[in-house]
Amino acid sequence: MKTLPTLKVLLCSAVLFSAQTFASDVTQQEFNTAYMAYQEAMKTDDSKLKFETAKRAYELGRAIYGDLDKDTIALAINYADEIAYDDRADKADLLKKVLNDIDALEGEDSERKIPVLISLAKIQLSKSKKAQRYCCVKQLISLKSQRDSGLLRKRT
Repeated sequence: MKTLPTLKVLLCSAVLFSAQTFASDVTQQEFNTAYMAYQEAMKTDDSKLKFETAKRAYELGRAIYGDLDKDTIALAINYADEIAYDDRADKADLLKKVLNDIDALEGEDSERKIPVLISLAKIQLSKSKKAQRYCCVKQLISLKSQRDSGLLRKRT
């Protein structure tokens, strides 16, 4: 009689596991479709389409890969590049998150930070935030010095 409850537990576990696996496959498939749509949108002049597809690819990629993943970071940079000028605060917040993620994943001396810092400095130029702009420029100079001396970590 004890085998019947055990069998039920095993069957329920199998059903849940297969449902979870199916959900993962659907998400991966959705991401692949969204990323292909983003790549196609980049061939157009439609800013709104570029923004929407970059955002969707980033959101799905983040769900699949997690925050601290080199692919998620690349997707976040793509998305930040498509955020409209009017949404500077959103773009700055995303770029700051990208910098923190790069620091956590690759270290503070990662070469990948350079274009992100440049984008962030440009935003801060338009916002007249001298202290924040100074911080970005200081990090850029430090990274350039490290790169020139061969101490900068190249991304893999």
